[in-house]
Amino acid sequence: MKDHEIYDKAAESSILSAMMGGTEVAAELGAVLEAGDFYIPRNQILFTAIKQLADAGMPTDFVAVIDKLRMTGNLEKAGGDSYVLQVSGDYLSYVNYPHYVKILKRHSLRRSLTAAAQRIRDLAVSEGSSEEELADRAEAILGEVTTRAIPNGSHSLEEVTEQVYMDMGAKHAGTKDPDCIYFGIGALDGLFPDGIKPGQLVVVGARPSVGKTAFAVFCGAEFAKQGRRVAIYSEEMSNEEITYRLFSLESSISSSTLSSGSYAGLQEQLIAKARDRLVGFPIILNDEPGMTVSRMQAQCRRKVIDGKAPEVIIVDYLQLLQSSAKGAGRYEEVSELSRALKLMARELHVPVIALAQLSRQSEQRPDRRPMMSDLRDSGSIEQDADVVLLLDASATEGEASRPERPDWGKRRVIVAKHRNGPVGEVDLNFSPSTCTFAD
Repeated sequence: MKDHEIYDKAAESSILSAMMGGTEVAAELGAVLEAGDFYIPRNQILFTAIKQLADAGMPTDFVAVIDKLRMTGNLEKAGGDSYVLQVSGDYLSYVNYPHYVKILKRHSLRRSLTAAAQRIRDLAVSEGSSEEELADRAEAILGEVTTRAIPNGSHSLEEVTEQVYMDMGAKHAGTKDPDCIYFGIGALDGLFPDGIKPGQLVVVGARPSVGKTAFAVFCGAEFAKQGRRVAIYSEEMSNEEITYRLFSLESSISSSTLSSGSYAGLQEQLIAKARDRLVGFPIILNDEPGMTVSRMQAQCRRKVIDGKAPEVIIVDYLQLLQSSAKGAGRYEEVSELSRALKLMARELHVPVIALAQLSRQSEQRPDRRPMMSDLRDSGSIEQDADVVLLLDASATEGEASRPERPDWGKRRVIVAKHRNGPVGEVDLNFSPSTCTFAD
């Protein structure tokens, strides 16, 4: 492949169009890209103008960009009015611009490597330098490329020591980390004194009909009451079904009564009050079928809740997401999804709570107790998760009479994995009709 072939015209135009679509997007893309990532010279000029506008907090639309280019004397170099207008309408898909960034970065890296290889070749055939000097200069040339291409996640021990020392001091003083969130259930929060932290993947596993979606809805409402912005992605239930459950939770009226419309009297007032509370919840619902983790990540990155990014993401449920590892076996697909969710949690710096289906293995055991190994389709889920919660319930009253089983009408939450804290279990009262969990 020749140097002039290492670029993607459509991706370059699409990113520039996205940047002209909004100042926030322009600022975000301007922070991760540089002019040299674009191959086409007029696109480099156009990118620089848009970035300068975004950095100044100014509009980045077509009119503002044309004005900026004209003021700096670069309008003709950028292709003139007609080219800028053409690019502004070239955006392919708003949610896909992170993918276009990867395309640009990939091509930019390969162009840089091609140029570096040529420089090293010219250096190798030059005269007057020793082998040691040639090797050092060649290493320096490659270092310039790798420094730009590979994010630096390294920090000195001094930096990290100071950060951890301050964190320990805050805990000693009883100060809670404002970034951590809590379930809102005293007994369960007792096992999470530091809450759920940003960047953690929390997996909630259960067999069908045990109440994992109800648990997710309950947690989403509790997080919202704490003032947290919540994104709920559901491949299992529609937005309307989830909202019915939220109405039931907030009104203490069963979902069946609400969905049938058979409420009356005082219940109407309770429903109206529930509605007033729900409209104030900073929750966004998404029931788009075939959701992928990359699309989810792109949407959350776009600050979809009151112009801000979600502070916690709930996924119902992991095995129903669309895998990008198509054609692979089911084990590989679920492993890819699990890892992608963990990476999303870390990149967006938010906790991700993913529901997961358990296999039937627990039903074959004498005590019917669920285990992490029951996580369906992949052992990678338990490896990637920072926290694994398993919901357990007795299927019959007779089963509940056995001493090792949860009481009838309760749900046992087993903290099977807790990377930074204790494991244990708590029994919670559960009302299936209203999706309510309590001590």
